[in-house]
Amino acid sequence: MGIFLVVFMIDSCSILPRSATIADFMPRETDVPGWVIARQYRLNDMKKIERVIPYHTDYDPVELVAADYNYLSDTSRIIRVEIIRFHSSLDAFGLYSRERGFDAAVRFIDDDTYSSEHGIFFRLGKYYVKISGENLNEQQRSSFEQFRGVVRQNLKKHTVEEQLPDYLPPLSGGNSTRNVIYYKKGIDTIPGGQALFVMRRAIAGRNYDIVSVKLPAMLDSEHEFHRILKSSDGAFMLSRIGNLQLAIRIISDSEYLFISWYKHWIFGVLNAENMNEGNRVILYLFGEIKMRAEKRS
Repeated sequence: MGIFLVVFMIDSCSILPRSATIADFMPRETDVPGWVIARQYRLNDMKKIERVIPYHTDYDPVELVAADYNYLSDTSRIIRVEIIRFHSSLDAFGLYSRERGFDAAVRFIDDDTYSSEHGIFFRLGKYYVKISGENLNEQQRSSFEQFRGVVRQNLKKHTVEEQLPDYLPPLSGGNSTRNVIYYKKGIDTIPGGQALFVMRRAIAGRNYDIVSVKLPAMLDSEHEFHRILKSSDGAFMLSRIGNLQLAIRIISDSEYLFISWYKHWIFGVLNAENMNEGNRVILYLFGEIKMRAEKRS
């Protein structure tokens, strides 16, 4: 009886379903006819991941899995798939948007997917996927879309999408995040600032790089504003427009940085051409933020 029970328990455990791992999201050879897996590796050590992923310390990736696929009739032709898992959808969006930048040459498929001369890149939930190639002709490059479809379908079975902050599209000047970059650890010109969103948008016929973050409490935004001033070691000069407190930093003769705070918000412009222009943009943003705040109150 004892022997029977042990055997039964072992056999029962062996048929339990295995949880999907990040490697299971990779295309199988049967999913992509004409391509064979040449090598595959997985990294879950930060020191190793940092050699592969730029800005790794900013977004804290959990693990990375990558695979190279060789074209069956010519092994010098390669498609590479990299899948990176993060702690949150916002972190995944951060690296996706940071590597995408504000490049006008990219072709968007949707807000979270774009293609360029380097390949196809997309974000889904906590995952950021990069599909690139080497020595490919146009016909072989068309396989990027096939690889994307397989990985996306595999991820959708195991991914729950966490929504990005709902204020992003309106503040970016439209209904899209295509012109938004998330800097989790801030930017060099605003020392001490964290979790900043930079948006490129047109105001009065000129493109500006707008910076903003919405904090949980009104007191937080005031503390964050003064922490930035303290961290800047005197780089900012202070000014006022009515009751609105401004901090201004001169980057160059034709580049001025303005930041301010109001209720839950830190906001500003990174690239005003002069003082008057910076004041105009700050007032424009203040009007938008004030209107949003009043609608929610």
